Order: sequence, then structure tokens, then C-alpha cells
Amino acid sequence: MTKNILQEYGVNPILCCGCGLCEYICPTQAITMKLTATGVFTPNIVVSKCNDCSLCIQVCPSVSFDQMRLDKTIFRKERTPTEILLGIYERAYIGYSVDKEIRSHAAAGGVVTGLLISALDEGMIEGALITKFNVRMMRAESFIARSPNELISGASSKYAPVSIGNALRKIRQEEGCFAVVGLPCHIQGIRKAEALEKNLREKILLHFGLMCGGTPTIHGTRFLLRLLDCTSQDLKDLSYREGEWPGNFSVTTKQNERKRIPLHRYSPIIKAFLHPRCLICWDFTNEYSDLSFSDAFWITNAKKLGTTAIISRTKTGSKLLIHAEQNDMIRLMDMEITDFLKEKKGNLDLKKTNLGLKMMLFKLVGGKPPKLYNYPSLTKFKALSALELGLRFLGYSIINNKYVLRTLLSSLIKL
Repeated sequence: MTKNILQEYGVNPILCCGCGLCEYICPTQAITMKLTATGVFTPNIVVSKCNDCSLCIQVCPSVSFDQMRLDKTIFRKERTPTEILLGIYERAYIGYSVDKEIRSHAAAGGVVTGLLISALDEGMIEGALITKFNVRMMRAESFIARSPNELISGASSKYAPVSIGNALRKIRQEEGCFAVVGLPCHIQGIRKAEALEKNLREKILLHFGLMCGGTPTIHGTRFLLRLLDCTSQDLKDLSYREGEWPGNFSVTTKQNERKRIPLHRYSPIIKAFLHPRCLICWDFTNEYSDLSFSDAFWITNAKKLGTTAIISRTKTGSKLLIHAEQNDMIRLMDMEITDFLKEKKGNLDLKKTNLGLKMMLFKLVGGKPPKLYNYPSLTKFKALSALELGLRFLGYSIINNKYVLRTLLSSLIKL
């Protein structure tokens, strides 16, 4: 092989979502994921090792995607009209962890951690692929958690890119079943890899999907540090959702000084650093997971504790939920899907409409659009979503060309 196969198919740092599935699937280990100057993980390929098998292209969630085909492969059915926006599902819930420590450590009720601990205690899984933030390296990293303490240490949100290829390789090499927790791009790539590898399909028992409005590049985190007059060398600890719900971006320095920015103030700032691939993403609710999870921001309580919105999509996911509730690990209440649609309308409109505009804007910033099949709902035009989409692409173009003024964005902190 004398050419970079990923580049041949148009996979460049703008189209690549950084999931790491190409690194996982490569039989010659020609691909490694690197955190580049763009602030995202991108594949580095040793051309001399490539055997032109194209497995990396087949599992890539960004090159092409066929909704109907994957629906039938995973769920054995087609979507009903009510499932066009949310994906195929069985039931929806509001829930939270009974364990106060788990709930206080989590960003949104602690149900994900509670379910993983329950599955681990019951012997259903040997461990779970989750994410932690490495302060020394200033990056999010995936790893296999094998104990309740390790699962709790990986709880809460990380608003930074993460590649899961290396951790998936460990799952491939070990005995027993595992759970994976990922963003929509991770889960899509895993499902495509499972279609090619029976071994992986048999090892991953649970697919936990985090709903996602987009992942900021690591430059978003670095910008927040600058606003707090910190550098990565100063840090002892970093958290995106520390303290009382909904939490703060919080850093602890080596001098044990703690500095914070509340979520509602830093959220609009860090969103300005979204990776361009996220701007054309069509999956908000993590449609190919067994269970999808989101922060239920519309539910508040006097104790300032988070609550989880849950969409169960498979019988495996539903059974785990009921079993965990019966074992007093979590509390569940039925959620009206109309309430969820109302509360998440902005996210869903942004993800599920204006396909033509998205692809046009993506080309303008230098990307090669993915090939999408059987996605008729994405062609609908919605004016407000189109305006927000245009502003986000404009923001990307400004930031990418290094014209962001610190005074402009930092003024949002003081509102």
C-alpha cells in the first residue's frame, strides 16, 4: 500500500470524529490515534503497514451510514413514525441512583454508574469501558473499570474528545462479557465493528449510550483554564461537573486552591469549540445503544441532586433496569415521551433536520460530507435550527482561524 486509505476515502481531521474504531479494527496495527493540534484525536497511519483491507472504512461512523440497515441489524424492525426522532425504543424513564455517594459524584442522577455496579456485582460483566480525565496529559482517556470504586472514579461528564480503540482491544483479548459507555459516534462504530467481528459482538453485553449535543475539542477546556488564570502544569485535579447539581467546571491547583465556573456560564463558551464533525451529526439520543441516558435538566429538587432521563431500546437494557430497581440500586419513574420531546426539541431539531444546509456548510469549511442512506427525515428545513447551525459553523471558522477575542467570550462569565 502506497497511499493513505483513510485519506483516499476523504477521512480528514474535519470529517473524523476521533472515535478510534479504525485503530481497534486494523489487523496490522497500522493506525494509532493522536491528539493533534486541532484539539481532537485523529488517525495516524503507517502506510507501509497497511494491507488495503478497508476494515477501517467499513467501521467508520463518518464515511457512510445506513439508518434502515443498522435498525434491522440491531433491532430486527423498522422505525415507526414516532421513532423517527428518537430511534427505536421500548420504554422511557426518569431515574436516579439510591446510593448517595454515586448520585453526588454523577452529573445526572448516577443511573449509569449504578447499573454498571449492579451488572458487575451480579457477574453479568467483567468490567466496563468508561472514561476518565488525565490531568497530567490534559486529555480524556478510556479504560476498563473492574471495581465499584473504579466505576465511581469515572462517573460524571467529560466535555472533551476521547478515543476508545485501545480499550476495545483489551476487551477483545480478555475472557467474559463487558459493558461499553460511549457517545453516539462510539456506539455507531462499535455496532458496525460487531457486524464484522462475532467475537466482539459476543463480548459486549451492554451498550450504554450518552446523549450528546456535540463534543468540544480539548481547546475548549484549555480556554476555560485561561479564564481561570491556570495552566495544565498548575493542576492537581479537574472536573466538569463538580459540586451541587448541575455542577461547575472546577480545578484544584497544586497549591490546593480551588477555582470554579458554574455550568450555566461556561456551557455556551465551551460549545463554541465544537468539533466540525459534531455540527453535522444526526444522532442526539444515541439511537443504537441498549440504554440511552441524558441529564433531565427540567426536573429540579431542593437537594440539588441530578436526575437521569433514560430511554430503553432493547430487552437486555429493559431487564437490567428492572433488575437494578428490584435490588434497590436505582429508582425509576415512567417518563412521558412527549415531555422528553418538548424539553429536547432544540437538540433534536438541530440534529435531525437541515441535511442539505449541513452538508453545504461542511464543504465550505473543507470537509467531505459522509454518505447517508435511508434518512428521509433529515431533509426537513427548520429556520431556527438553520440559524443556529450557521452561527456554529461561523464560530468554528472564527476559532479555527484564531480570531477569538478573550474579552468577548470571557464577558459571558461575568453575566
